[in-house]
Amino acid sequence: MAELTMTIPEAAKRTGIGKNRLYELAKAGKIPALRVGHRYIVPREKFEAWLNEQAASHTEIPNL
Repeated sequence: MAELTMTIPEAAKRTGIGKNRLYELAKAGKIPALRVGHRYIVPREKFEAWLNEQAASHTEIPNL
């Protein structure tokens, strides 16, 4: 069974988006991510849905 969540570095590896960029997007609330203590966790299904939505709309990842 796959894990329900992943870390920002794991999401970065899976997508090719830089981890620093993903941290910025998470802090700004632009991607589905939860802050747990000093860490961010990313719900896999919500992140994949967000990524698919971005691809379907042909939009760029939002600037901060």
